[in-house]
Amino acid sequence: MFVDIPWENPDQVTREMILGNIAQYCPDPRHRGRFIEAFYDLFNYFRLETKRYLGPRYAAEATAKIKTEMKNVLRYAKETPLRGHLIETFDKLAN
Repeated sequence: MFVDIPWENPDQVTREMILGNIAQYCPDPRHRGRFIEAFYDLFNYFRLETKRYLGPRYAAEATAKIKTEMKNVLRYAKETPLRGHLIETFDKLAN
């Protein structure tokens, strides 16, 4: 899925590289709910593994960042069913 990303040099990997790769696979609006659910599972796995291997402090920092993103979506995104689904998903991750 990720093309031309230098995983062997993590400091060179940028957010834009990853988002650019993901954007190629972004489904049409009718299926974006499933896309959100799939990323929920992935992020939840990362969050649990972060807590397991790096400890609660780093997990708390990750949770704080999720809450910040949730606030941004609430503040700036137009109110739609998809936005509601995203907020519910962020809420599950943050709690």
